[in-house]
Amino acid sequence: NKLTDSFLGKVIGKAPAETKPKKDDTGIAHPEPIAEPALYGVIPEAEQTPIAGEVAKTSDALKPGVIFGSYRIIKKIGEGGMGKVFKASHIQLQNTVAIKVITGIVGAKEKERFLNEARLTAKLKHPGIISVHDVGSIDGIDYIAMDFIDGKSLQEIMRSQLTPRKSSEIILDVTKAVAYAHE
Repeated sequence: NKLTDSFLGKVIGKAPAETKPKKDDTGIAHPEPIAEPALYGVIPEAEQTPIAGEVAKTSDALKPGVIFGSYRIIKKIGEGGMGKVFKASHIQLQNTVAIKVITGIVGAKEKERFLNEARLTAKLKHPGIISVHDVGSIDGIDYIAMDFIDGKSLQEIMRSQLTPRKSSEIILDVTKAVAYAHE
């Protein structure tokens, strides 16, 4: 049925077949659905333009070399219950960022929570808190672009042999950032 086709189309990236032709901006009717221009795709390193290549329809398609809006995905660096985080490069600015995307099927409540996370974090200016550079949605994939910190995760640090002094320094830094965020 149409509802199932529409739902599956959103999940797997296929639009249901249309029975009526759609008109484009010029008023010309087309027998097939009009596709949005590709905002990201797989692009050879030599020709990095944001509108060429294969179109990815889900966050599962965000792999190294894929263009996502103004960013080129370098690699996946993390995954949690609500999303994935990728190391990426801004194509024009040529700086490295982390891009967090929501994964799976989410409702309005989850999207609003994600947007609030970006808004609140963007207001914070502290050396122990990352900066948010961009937030948006591309083909239904909601994202936050933020500072990329090259180093070990807290989990990796916790697995190593920490001296009491180093543990205290980490706790103090985290405490200062949390205190600042709650002022």
